Amino acid sequence: MKLPLFLAALLLAASPCFALSEAEYREMRAESNEFRQADRELGAIWKRIMKLAKGEHRRSLLADQREWVSYGRDESAQEFMDVGLGRTFSYTRATIKRTHQLQAVEHNLMLSPRDQELGRGVKADSFYETEEDDPEFYKR
Repeated sequence: MKLPLFLAALLLAASPCFALSEAEYREMRAESNEFRQADRELGAIWKRIMKLAKGEHRRSLLADQREWVSYGRDESAQEFMDVGLGRTFSYTRATIKRTHQLQAVEHNLMLSPRDQELGRGVKADSFYETEEDDPEFYKR
């Protein structure tokens, strides 16, 4: 009985207590033009990627996006909040950062099979990201 309680406590400690609820998300979208625009851009690139992705890669991308919405978005926003930025701005930056990551995915999906063989793809965490995607930028 102690092991399950320990595991439950460990999982609770590891999960973000600052998770954005659906109501908070809708409120943020309604009140912040910047967040709404970032969210629209994320949605647009996601639709384009879903048209390009096939088979197992598509399933993998769907799982990755579900993971990002469930945990990654909150973790990324928390990194911005940890350097003293406000909640809405932090979620906006996290959404923009995710859009930049998905731009790299889109780029790679549009490569020809030959370019893919030659390794001409880009890394999702480097090519499209800007210095503003790094929370350390805001410490300056």
